[in-house]
Amino acid sequence: MVAVHVLIDLHWKKAVGGHVKSWLQFADVAKTLGSKDIDLTIHFHGDRPQELSQSHNVRYVTHPPRFSTERLPFLQDVPSHTDLASYAPSLIPYLDQADVVHTTHPLFTFGQTAKNIVVSTIGRWSVRFTPTQRSMPRFIWKEN
Repeated sequence: MVAVHVLIDLHWKKAVGGHVKSWLQFADVAKTLGSKDIDLTIHFHGDRPQELSQSHNVRYVTHPPRFSTERLPFLQDVPSHTDLASYAPSLIPYLDQADVVHTTHPLFTFGQTAKNIVVSTIGRWSVRFTPTQRSMPRFIWKEN
């Protein structure tokens, strides 16, 4: 079984679009595979810490933002808000359980936290970088 954690630096809400909707469709497929194949956890920002079980092998986890863009008056007219804090301590226990981590946006809080974990545990993780963002990890997985 492979434990995959997807870090989406956006606020969880019922009406979603774009890449969030794509990940929810991945989750629907993962539900049909069974826990012997994949264990999928998708992380979002939320009003409170919460783990929403979708099946025995799929869950959504929400983490309250530490410095949300909602606090900035000049950013009130954006489609979605994110967290600008440099670190999300609530992610640490989850990343320790992961075999693979995918960051949807490596520059915001979740992506920065994943990067900090990789840097602090050199040799334990392998990193794949995106072609356009060479300094920021997109896929991270544990070495066996």
